[in-house]
Amino acid sequence: MTGQTSKLIGRREFLKRGGAAAALTVGNAIPGFAASEWPSRAVTIVVPYAAGGHTDLMARLLAQHLTQAGKTAVVLERSGGNGVPAAMSVAQADPDGATVMFGPSAPYVITPLLQKVSFSSDSFVAINNFGGYPWLVGIRPSLPIHSISDLIAYAKAHPGRLNYSTAGVGSSSHLLTALFAAKAGISVVNVPYRGAIQGTAAVTRGEVDFCFSGIGDMMPFLESQDKMRILATTGRKRLEDSPHIPMLSETMPEYEVETWNGLVGPRNMPKPLVDQFAALVRDAAFSPPVVKRLKAMGISPAASTPEEFAKIIAADKHFYGEAVKAAGLV
Repeated sequence: MTGQTSKLIGRREFLKRGGAAAALTVGNAIPGFAASEWPSRAVTIVVPYAAGGHTDLMARLLAQHLTQAGKTAVVLERSGGNGVPAAMSVAQADPDGATVMFGPSAPYVITPLLQKVSFSSDSFVAINNFGGYPWLVGIRPSLPIHSISDLIAYAKAHPGRLNYSTAGVGSSSHLLTALFAAKAGISVVNVPYRGAIQGTAAVTRGEVDFCFSGIGDMMPFLESQDKMRILATTGRKRLEDSPHIPMLSETMPEYEVETWNGLVGPRNMPKPLVDQFAALVRDAAFSPPVVKRLKAMGISPAASTPEEFAKIIAADKHFYGEAVKAAGLV
């Protein structure tokens, strides 16, 4: 991939400029519907990924909390198809709150940017965020690169020689790295793997030079960096347990991105019902047992309000729209 100079607006600046204008809806009034009524049947929380991953585990923590609060909820995995089957099933569901989706924005923000689908981010209502985590930039330790500045300088001195692993063309890891390269003005080569875990492992084996990976996959290398040297975090602040790792934005201002998992519903869910869900999500995310489980996965609770969550999704739509262009996919 050939890097190009980029004049992109960062996520923080986008939020300052009123990102909510492009955000998901936050609830509507529906004539004849008792807006404050909780669904009469169990709530189905659709997850767009397979069982056992971080998204599925977080969804189950939420479902357990809802059930304990007297609001029966079950988790339904609808994996595959870049999240299209899961997203479509929720976009087309009745807006009574009985069918909602838990996960990151990828199925309804990134996927519509890359392929033709019958829904968009506007097909959903933002309910609440649950938890988020940053990405980490890691490089094989045999290279003479110890910082983001070193990485950029080395890439400029050796154009096209460095390569990076991703979870496939159009994956989040591909888009994030392509946007980094565009902003840095460097040329680096994408080496796609079957998934994030395989891509991260490829760096530790010396098959590729560097990667952008979620903190969950990189936690083993935070202290012992003999197999992977961590250069930076893409988060808005330094890691609480590893404050020696700098933020990428300290070198590249406005490059800040975190992956989050949250709850959305069909577009026309009534606002009072959205608010009920949002309050329960917030209670779950900040309950001590859940906070402990999230921290073990490198995830921070991030619930706030439907309005704030809608702004975050809008910022993602802007960020990944620029990333897709940087990757040359549109």
